[in-house]
Amino acid sequence: ARHGHLNTWGGIINIKNAKYKLDDRPIDPECDCPVCRRFSRAYIRHLFAAEEILALRLAVMHNLYFYNKLAQRIRDSLDAGCFADFRREYSEKLSGRICLSPLQKGRELLYNNAIFVKKEFLSHD
Repeated sequence: ARHGHLNTWGGIINIKNAKYKLDDRPIDPECDCPVCRRFSRAYIRHLFAAEEILALRLAVMHNLYFYNKLAQRIRDSLDAGCFADFRREYSEKLSGRICLSPLQKGRELLYNNAIFVKKEFLSHD
């Protein structure tokens, strides 16, 4: 959350991106957490840009609420015997970022490869 990454049912968004500057929608339209009910993406982005501590608090509140809902949905799908369908539907969505440009995708790939190389290098000590 401190980096502006917010979880949604469509994937992860980085609220610090300029495209959210005038976005009056909630973080996730499917979410009923107090943050999504009361604050817009634009306002939360503004808080991050102004380095207000409230930005971190709201981001953490939303992400914790999201993870609690995710755990509940997992439990419900297990109880209903349809976890495989749930996993198939949400695994890719929840692990990805929303609307990455080709440049952002390239940066993410480079970052992930650098982390892998670093782990491999450190494991051979």
